[in-house]
Amino acid sequence: MTIRKTVLLPLLVVLILASAQADDKAKLTLDEFFSYLAFSGVKLSPDGHSVVIATDRADGEQNIFREDLWLYRSVAIP
Repeated sequence: MTIRKTVLLPLLVVLILASAQADDKAKLTLDEFFSYLAFSGVKLSPDGHSVVIATDRADGEQNIFREDLWLYRSVAIP
């Protein structure tokens, strides 16, 4: 019986603390959910002057998930 109390009491404390922390977090709105942007990949060019970033996001107007590539290049300042 003592072993059960030894195992169950810490488990109960952890569950109570986890539920208390979950209540402190702000709830996600539908607008935030549908404006979610995920970075699915980042690649640096061999010369180090460019980077390509792959993103995934929901497009609510066309009812699809859009995959985009963004290219950023450094510009040499004379």
